[in-house]
Amino acid sequence: MFIRKLAVSVFVPVILGFFFSCEPGPSSKGEIKALPSPTNTEVEGPKTVSTLEKSNASTVPSGAEEGDSTAKAPRATLADTVNPANGVQQTIGLTSKPLMAQEILSITTDADVQRLEDRITKMTDEQLTQTITNLEKAEAEAEKKSKPVPAIQVALAACYGRKGLIDRAYTAIVRAEKAAKAPGVVFSLSAVYGRKELLAMDPRLSPCAMVLESNPPGALLRVDGTEIGTTPTRAEGLRPGVHTVKAELPGFEPYQESVEGNLGETIRVQATLTIAPVEYILDTEPPAESITLDGTAVDHPSSPNGPWTGTILPGKHTLKAHVSGYNDLETELTVPLGPGNFRSALRLTPKACVLTVDSTPTGSSVIIDNKKIGVTPLRYETLDFGEKDVSIVSSDWRYQDSVSPKVVLGPGIERGVSKDLERKIGNFTLQDGPSMPVGATVFINDQPFGTVPIFNKPLPYDNYTLKIVANQYEVLSQPIRWEGHEEALPRALKKQYVEIPVRTIKIDGKLDDWANLDPILTDPVGNDTMPKQPGTDVTALYMAKDKSYLYWRIDFADGKPQWSTM
Repeated sequence: MFIRKLAVSVFVPVILGFFFSCEPGPSSKGEIKALPSPTNTEVEGPKTVSTLEKSNASTVPSGAEEGDSTAKAPRATLADTVNPANGVQQTIGLTSKPLMAQEILSITTDADVQRLEDRITKMTDEQLTQTITNLEKAEAEAEKKSKPVPAIQVALAACYGRKGLIDRAYTAIVRAEKAAKAPGVVFSLSAVYGRKELLAMDPRLSPCAMVLESNPPGALLRVDGTEIGTTPTRAEGLRPGVHTVKAELPGFEPYQESVEGNLGETIRVQATLTIAPVEYILDTEPPAESITLDGTAVDHPSSPNGPWTGTILPGKHTLKAHVSGYNDLETELTVPLGPGNFRSALRLTPKACVLTVDSTPTGSSVIIDNKKIGVTPLRYETLDFGEKDVSIVSSDWRYQDSVSPKVVLGPGIERGVSKDLERKIGNFTLQDGPSMPVGATVFINDQPFGTVPIFNKPLPYDNYTLKIVANQYEVLSQPIRWEGHEEALPRALKKQYVEIPVRTIKIDGKLDDWANLDPILTDPVGNDTMPKQPGTDVTALYMAKDKSYLYWRIDFADGKPQWSTM
């Protein structure tokens, strides 16, 4: 901080020492007199040596600004800065009272500069000329030492302006601006900006010029809001200072740049224009679920059923649209330069719907909307979408057909229909009659099914072996195709005729005479109609004959019958 403050302290005290040693004109009312020095000062010829004690307690006056540092910094004393060894005082060649040297340290604010300018206005022309000479030497010395001192340039600008040297005043204030922005320098930039703006508006100031080009050429140029033509072009008679340049070309981003021109200078502006994105509207059928542009996913459409809207740079692009159930669409786009928007419409091709149909039994016909498309098991691919009637028609007469609920077929969808077809059922009825005795036993595939009469007993459709067994009737056994129709059942049994064996049975009735003879008929035990009456439960009947007689024998399960006569 000591070195940065040194830049202001080394040169400025000597300058104002000259200003304040000059005698003001006779009309001056505010003559400034030197105050007594707080210490002794020795003067020898053009050299002044200050013997002020060092003071590190000084602060930056209110309103000061700094280019790149803090607003407060310790200040070097005159003993550090106004020393014959640094050569600055000797260059100016004037004596300065310590008060004037101390006062220059305070020139940092707009008010300080205003007081300085007030004193300059009271100088004679000869004093102004001498002051300018001395300040120019001090500025050269400061530049040699790379010590920015904006107070020197501000003072020079004021002196030049007093002399009517407007161009030189403007260039001096520009240098003051640069010095005030240097790191570590504390100085009021507002004091510089205001004076620079006023000088730039002076009609006596030499103008600057501007050569403007753009890539690509043909851009419309405006300088400070005034249209000056299309690039390449040249603008003349511009005031020195900062100008705003704008370039516009359809299809490119607006270009804006601030440039500063000095006295008589020709500024070159090269505007490199950037291609502007254009609004791109993409309609897809159906609406895209996701979009990829040059391999990068972009935001989804704001409306699920609306087009995708975004911005895209002109040129060639690879676009990919995705919709579930559809084949991804990839296409090359060539987007022209704006202005305006670019719109395209794309149609995605659907993926086939896959319908699988299974049934038990297999081999059943599959009917969709009254059209046979195959037999089970079936895998069917179709682009015919919508709500469909799917029927499974069995080729097996024993099974019922099946009609599924409505099946919705859509792009890329896999649907499955599986059915176990139900067996057809017929009601089995077999009534008794003259040749179909009551109690006849009915067998289906050798399994007892019931006894006659049978009414409406369920029996699945199928091929069966039917057998009917009844006493005194021949056993009936035959295949039937049962489809629920009674016409498939027999209505009569054949009477059973038995060959009576030849044998003479003795009257004594011994059982030995019946040995090895089979009964003519048998009857189950316990089915008599009079269980309490002995001799009513017949179990077997035997018969024999010879030339003269017919013999018969009856076996009972419940004892001898109580007959009085035979």
